[in-house]
Order: sequence, then structure tokens, then C-alpha cells
Amino acid sequence: MNRSVNRRLGPLWPLSFTFPILNVMFNPSECSTSTLTNVTLNGLYHVTVHTTRNPNGTYTGRFLSQAHGTAVDNNGGTYVFNYNNHERDVSSSPAIVPPILGTVTDRFGLIGQGRTPNLSYSFRIVYSIDAQGNFTVISIREGGNSSCAPI
Repeated sequence: MNRSVNRRLGPLWPLSFTFPILNVMFNPSECSTSTLTNVTLNGLYHVTVHTTRNPNGTYTGRFLSQAHGTAVDNNGGTYVFNYNNHERDVSSSPAIVPPILGTVTDRFGLIGQGRTPNLSYSFRIVYSIDAQGNFTVISIREGGNSSCAPI
């Protein structure tokens, strides 16, 4: 695991690490018209967490994760994949505790090489968590089938 930390910012330091994706399997026939029963993913997953203080005294927490790599299906077809998940939370506390207003954007794409099929899924959600911990979805937008997101 690769980990880098900026300690001079105290509680606002960013945290970053990378780890391998090894033989993660999913069944694309559950999310598409594909007859494939098994796709195996291998690659790297990178995560960065960062908190900053805003001029108005609130704090913004950011969670950014990205994965990429290659995949092989049960028929020998090959793919490249990409996954991005970006979350941004605004809170009055550097610990990013409620109340929170947040936005999550999530995308997964499996791109077939040659005649293999492409699969994708994405969503964007805006939410709030009040001081009592109640979670409320403000808006959500989806593209594709959520079963097509193995990461």
C-alpha cells in the first residue's frame, strides 16, 4: 500500500493510498442482455481523502476514489475498466459530522475490446444528514443498471 500524508495541516491533512484489485468477479448477465456469466477484474484502486476549511467557517470533506485496469470474461473476451467515485460533504465540523450536505458522483465503465459488449452505470445523488442523523435524498439521477457496478 502506498500512503502519503501531509501532517503540517493537522486534522485537515489529506490521506492517500493505493491498493490492487485482484480477481474481482461479477456476473454481467444480471445487469444486461449479455450471455456472459463471469467477468474478472484486475487493476489498481486509488483513494484520497481531504478536508479543507472554507472562508465562512464550514468544512468541506472530499473522498475521491478511482480504479482502472483490465478484465477477462468467461469466453476469453478482453476489456478495460474505469471506476470513479467522488464525494463532497459540507459540515460545520472538521470531523464532517452532521449536519451535512453531500454530493456523490459514481461512474463505472467496462469497455469491450473487439466484439465484446460495453457495460456502464452511473449515478449522482445529493443528500443531507441532519443533526439527529436523519438521511434525506434531495435528488438522484441514474444511468444504466446498478447491477453493472461491481466496484
